[in-house]
Amino acid sequence: MVRASIAVDQEMFTLGCSNRSGSTGVFAVVTPVLVVVGNVGDSRAVMVHAADGVNGLPTQGITGCPLSIDHTPSLSRERARVIAAGGHVLRGRVDGTLAVTRAFGDFSYKTRPGRSLENQPVTSRCEVQAWSRGARDRYLILACDGIWDVATNSYAATRVHNHLCGMKGGHSGGPLTQEDLEACSSDLIQQCLERGSRDNITAMVIHLAAPNEVPGGLLESAAEEPEEDATSMEDEPPMLHP
Repeated sequence: MVRASIAVDQEMFTLGCSNRSGSTGVFAVVTPVLVVVGNVGDSRAVMVHAADGVNGLPTQGITGCPLSIDHTPSLSRERARVIAAGGHVLRGRVDGTLAVTRAFGDFSYKTRPGRSLENQPVTSRCEVQAWSRGARDRYLILACDGIWDVATNSYAATRVHNHLCGMKGGHSGGPLTQEDLEACSSDLIQQCLERGSRDNITAMVIHLAAPNEVPGGLLESAAEEPEEDATSMEDEPPMLHP
């Protein structure tokens, strides 16, 4: 994932993509035992997790567990990395204008001499987290910041769970169809528009087939950057464990 995220940015640069536009990203690989998530910027992955005893019933015991960390200058390790790479943080933004510290494109922030694209103040190097799947993991939400600007992890998780429990399949019934999941994604987007989101909005909901009965939870980060201090995490949002 790390190599791919860097290679995509390099290809965009080679193709001459605009210096003044860019994108964040979030992507996942789902296996029978793990969900591995990579993110660049403030697009986010959230696991819809049901507490013991829920048995597919709506609302009660549903938790939205973040599987990624938003990359913004408010995080001490991101701010330190930006400054070490020759950038500045002004008014909570990179060089006073960009709200994220990692992105594809945005090449006007990747011009410090003597540095590769991945070692610029704004980098496309993704951060990877691995989640050990458990029997209570229901759905995975992948969405950009237009969702998270107006919806908490908990709100999005509950909305998705309730919507899909109302479908003919649900988690405890027959299989959900692609159309069911697309309708659920559209519903989440519409709710965020009605809540006043004015940013780009993209959302995808993935239905997780029940794995073996294992506790589940977040494992250690699968790709640590050597220049970052893994202990300086005091101002980052906590990763929730089921």
